[in-house]
Amino acid sequence: MKINWDNYIWDDTNLDGLEKLPDFEKKTGIKFPIEYLEIITKHQGKTPEPSIFKIGDKFTTVFNTLYHFSSDEDNDFCNLEKRYESLKENYSDKIIPFGDTPSDDSICFDYRESANNPKIIYIIHELSGDESVKFVADSFTEFLDMLYEDEEE
Repeated sequence: MKINWDNYIWDDTNLDGLEKLPDFEKKTGIKFPIEYLEIITKHQGKTPEPSIFKIGDKFTTVFNTLYHFSSDEDNDFCNLEKRYESLKENYSDKIIPFGDTPSDDSICFDYRESANNPKIIYIIHELSGDESVKFVADSFTEFLDMLYEDEEE
């Protein structure tokens, strides 16, 4: 299914800060998936449509915002580097958030098993430890393929 990326944080496309991507990869010792790089370099700070995804068989949520690398301080709440610094205080530094949900939970790359092929996990901010981490998909591409529209709309 084709994904449309709608403006969310800003009224127009904002490419500010994308030059930080290689430094972030080097600092964290990871390599972002090519599919992610293709999307973030055009759509940071936007919201996908379709946006609904399932975690397991029972839990459904929404991919709300694709985090950005912009220096826009008014929107730090969706800055990937800031969210990463906050998240790594309680989780591995090999878990990299790339998006959120309306309930402020994190959608993350999980590089703990591989520096090049991260799984996608979901972190529930109201829980702690292993209880808060839920497996979503084996890859970023698989995650995007999971997104669907609400059939009642």
